[in-house]
Amino acid sequence: EKDKEGSSITKRSLMAIRNMGRNTAMILRKEEPVITGEISLKEVTKENFWAICNLKVAASQEEYVATNVVSIAEAYFSKTAWLKAIYLGDIPIGFIMLSKDTVHQKYILWRFMIDEKYQRKGLGRQAFVKLIDEVKAFPGATELSTSYVVGKNSPKDFFVKMKFVHTGK
Repeated sequence: EKDKEGSSITKRSLMAIRNMGRNTAMILRKEEPVITGEISLKEVTKENFWAICNLKVAASQEEYVATNVVSIAEAYFSKTAWLKAIYLGDIPIGFIMLSKDTVHQKYILWRFMIDEKYQRKGLGRQAFVKLIDEVKAFPGATELSTSYVVGKNSPKDFFVKMKFVHTGK
C-alpha cells in the first residue's frame, strides 16, 4: 500500500500498527548471585573494621539498631562488650555485640544486624545458631537476654522465632 505522500508501508508495519495497544511489556532482570558459603563468627580486627562499619540494615530498620561504627565505639568504653563479625564464607555480612559479664554470669544481646543485601535468606538465623553455640561455652551461661524498640519493622518477630520470650520488663 502507499500512504498519502506516496511512500510504501510494508505488510509487517501494518500488522504492528493494528496490534498497538495489545502489547505486553517484558523485562529481563539481572539474576541475583547464588549465595554460598558457611556462616561463621570472626573477631573484629583492624583488617575488617571498615568492612564491618560499612554494613547497614534496610532504611526501614535504621531506628531499631545503632550503626556498627557506633556499636564498636560503645564497646571501646565497656568492660563487658563482646564483638563478632558475621561472615558468609569470606564475605562480612553482619555484626553481633553482647554484654558478657562472666563475674555475674549475665549475658545480654546488645546488637545483632545483618546487612540489607543478605536479609531474608535464612542467614541471620544461621548466625544466631552460631551465637548460641558460643554463649553456651560462657561460664554459667543459662540464658541470653535482649530488648528491642517496639515498632513496625522492629526485630521482635525475629527474636520470637529464635525462641526469646517476653519477660514483662
